[in-house]
Amino acid sequence: QGLLSSTAGVCWSQAVAVELEKLSINLRGRGRKCYKDVVAENASRLKADSKVFIPIVADVTDEVAVEQGVAAAVAALGGIDLLINNAGGAGDGGKAPLFEQPIPALRQLLELNVVSVAAVSGAVLRQTMLESGGDIVMVSSRAGKIGIPSMGPYVTSKFALEGMAATLAAELKNKGVAVNTISPGMVDTSSFPKPAGRPGVRSAESIKDGLLT
Repeated sequence: QGLLSSTAGVCWSQAVAVELEKLSINLRGRGRKCYKDVVAENASRLKADSKVFIPIVADVTDEVAVEQGVAAAVAALGGIDLLINNAGGAGDGGKAPLFEQPIPALRQLLELNVVSVAAVSGAVLRQTMLESGGDIVMVSSRAGKIGIPSMGPYVTSKFALEGMAATLAAELKNKGVAVNTISPGMVDTSSFPKPAGRPGVRSAESIKDGLLT
């Protein structure tokens, strides 16, 4: 049984949603329009395959909503074996040197990209995974490994995510829970739109072949 914590980013693409339907995946996130589209487009296939598909729309920065959402998933699925922390964003501060970035924008991005991951992971661990074991995957970025000018808040959040994953991996290695990060590379998404023809940019649809097969 799997839980995907997601916003309207990489894993909200039609192609990845189709791949996720092959598992018992619970989509939870803040991209309500995208969630409705994914459910509508895949409803007949999900029903035909008799898969368990439980959409839960919640604000991942709200601790109470997170605990309730995870509890609903556990009750419906009987447990969670895989957690994919994909919820995140690029921030609203625009591109500028870090020392010129508005602190409220930095704080908001850290809440979404870092604190929410700790909240979701903690809820899943406490409610089910510490007893049954499982895997936690955090969607990171190359920005979590090198400094990138004018992207300070995003880079800061991804470095923090890498540190969180490494710490959890060390803490949980003897408890049957594996924690890892993945960095999909440059993907054309609504959060980080890329100009047409830019070298190295992948479509969201192409992610399914590299990550979920």
